[in-house]
Amino acid sequence: MDLAVELGIKMTFLELVPISTCLAILTNEILKTALAAQDVLMEKDTFKSLSAYFHSIHPVLHELMSSRDMADTPASRQALEALRQDVEKAKSLVNMCGKKSRFYQLVHCRSIVKEAQQITQDMGKSLGLLSLATAEISMDIQNNVDKLKDEMIHAEYRASNQKLEIMNKIEMGIRQHQTDQAFLNDLIHEIARTVGVPVEDSSEIRKELEYFKKEKEEAAERKEREEEAFMEQIIALLSRAEATRTPESIREDYKEKRYLVNVDIEQEPLESFRCPLTREVMQDPVSIATGSTFERANIEEWFANGNKTDPTTGAVLVDLNLKPNYKIRECIEEWIDWNHCFRIQNARRKLESGEKIKINEAVDDLCKICKTNKFRHWIAEEKLIKHVVEVLRIRDDSLRRKSLSALQVIVIKNEENKVRINSLFSSAFST
Repeated sequence: MDLAVELGIKMTFLELVPISTCLAILTNEILKTALAAQDVLMEKDTFKSLSAYFHSIHPVLHELMSSRDMADTPASRQALEALRQDVEKAKSLVNMCGKKSRFYQLVHCRSIVKEAQQITQDMGKSLGLLSLATAEISMDIQNNVDKLKDEMIHAEYRASNQKLEIMNKIEMGIRQHQTDQAFLNDLIHEIARTVGVPVEDSSEIRKELEYFKKEKEEAAERKEREEEAFMEQIIALLSRAEATRTPESIREDYKEKRYLVNVDIEQEPLESFRCPLTREVMQDPVSIATGSTFERANIEEWFANGNKTDPTTGAVLVDLNLKPNYKIRECIEEWIDWNHCFRIQNARRKLESGEKIKINEAVDDLCKICKTNKFRHWIAEEKLIKHVVEVLRIRDDSLRRKSLSALQVIVIKNEENKVRINSLFSSAFST
């Protein structure tokens, strides 16, 4: 155990050494904490400010130590002990941020910032105690201490607007029991970008979520029930996003669906899936005050043009607020899944037919289907990658180009499919 830790356990230990030694140890600890705070990756602005204050305290204490004017009194020792406790809290916060996952720090951004602010203000008060206890020091040192004290007592930190907006979305998603796939996919990608996790690598996102799950279990062991429950809700919400799911679980979903698809043609969308203004299937359905539902961009344009009525009923609207229609959106996504399941199976039948016209249709459709990584995994589960590679053997330049385009789309953000294609190329075209 080093000397600084030994002297920091109880006030009685501080009383065993000269006050100049206590001041030297504390000055050194403040400098080390200031440097450590600079390395915190999350809430950089907050910890940069905290580090700056600590760096400002260091020369003040060093000057006080060098002046040898500080009297060894109970009041001065009490002031140093208060400062020491503040430094220990800061070290604990910095160490915690160094150990916790990036998801954890995002979720707790408000409490982390609040704690950093409280530490800064408490240190300002402790500097005030030091100023009162050292009346015999020079006026210059006194003025430096008082100025720094006032700045720290009034210091205010705030989490970034981007992080606060994400937390608002997370809490809204929990309240609304959100299952909308597009919302969840957008949310997890927004979280990943904010905390510095590569969006294109879903394995990294899953890894961060696994760290967060372990931290939830640690909260349970500490019997921090409220924190555990909140983290459990966040995990349940984010686990529904496509990027947090393993390829195996995505393929299992496809297996369940493919055996239930007993239709020979694609299913037409329900009337409620279409925006009344354009007749197109909606991607972001929202409801207005009358309960009518529209594609967000279309109804926003309607209102922007000065209209204040329901386009379908003509009813005058006092309230122009838009409310996401998650039920309709979820139904649309389910319809899309079912039709994609049919299209993937239909593509296989066409590729196996040996007819160029059908093969051409299948390759074209596969390029359209691969809009999300989920469907790329579904295509792999249907064993279509091998068939697309085989198309390259056909002596038709146009068809070969389309096949290569399809393969390029199939591997986007999908390492598993890249491995499959590389293996198939090695086998099919090895000399």
